[in-house]
Amino acid sequence: MGLAALIRMPGREHRANRGPLSWPRYGYMPSMQWASEGWAWSHGSRTLMIGKVNQQSMEFSVIAVEVQDAGLALRFGGAATVAGDPPSVRAIGPGQAIQLGITRFELVDGSYAEACYAFRSFLDEQGCHFPASYSPPVHWNELYDNPEWNLKTAGQPPGRRMTRPVTYTRALIEEEARKARDYRCEALYLDPGWDTDFGTFLWGEDWLGPRRQFIERIQDEYGLGVSLHCPLATWMSMDGRGVSSWPRASYQMSADGTVIEGAVCLGSRQYLDKAAQGLLAHCADGVGFLMFDGNWWNGDAGIRSMATRCRTRWKITSRPM
Repeated sequence: MGLAALIRMPGREHRANRGPLSWPRYGYMPSMQWASEGWAWSHGSRTLMIGKVNQQSMEFSVIAVEVQDAGLALRFGGAATVAGDPPSVRAIGPGQAIQLGITRFELVDGSYAEACYAFRSFLDEQGCHFPASYSPPVHWNELYDNPEWNLKTAGQPPGRRMTRPVTYTRALIEEEARKARDYRCEALYLDPGWDTDFGTFLWGEDWLGPRRQFIERIQDEYGLGVSLHCPLATWMSMDGRGVSSWPRASYQMSADGTVIEGAVCLGSRQYLDKAAQGLLAHCADGVGFLMFDGNWWNGDAGIRSMATRCRTRWKITSRPM
């Protein structure tokens, strides 16, 4: 984004319905500021990195346009609320103190790439990094070459018919395994389609065959591990896909105790226990890597709890929305 666009356009903040659920359930609203984990401002051969980290709460690095007597100016640094975060600043009681995150301004020689490395070093210094022993496999993602993806429409309205038995067959996935082997990858990553429906965590045996047999063949024939995309309750609940496979006791409730149909609570014990049981069964049959996705809108307490309980047996990572 260029400077002219920053001045001309309003910022934006993410918003999501809290319930009852309706379509669409998330999007962006105009804002006084733009927010990101960090910014890189390049001029000539040097770049200014502006990064933000807060290990206790969600906090972003923001920039905003200010009107001054001499004209327009851009403000960066400091602290601001973005879509209600960090919640600690919403109400500060008499005598109460709150701790905000750290902002790093660093001028580096080079371009955007060097600024990214500087930002990573900054996060490392603050303890925001994977363990030194963490070594995920090099993955091949079959998603974009797979008919299951190509049949999807923008926005993906509710009620989309089940296509997996035709578009996510074992033969089609093995074609992707051959590509993964040829590109010297270490694992075949299965995006949506391996499960009976989005977010069920149940193996699609009708179109992939028995789970252990499938995993052993991918290993023996192609020399690859198998990894799974695991969309969590919040994403699954956006249009109700897969919700019926979970206990009704795991559904979200409104403040007055009314059950919100079609919405599973990410933090419910019923959901977490069943999820852990199902995913550990995949691992017992040979799955070596799980990627959790879609934990963005009602907090990440659920994924923290699940990861803590299973950390001795799973390698866990996450990716941006």
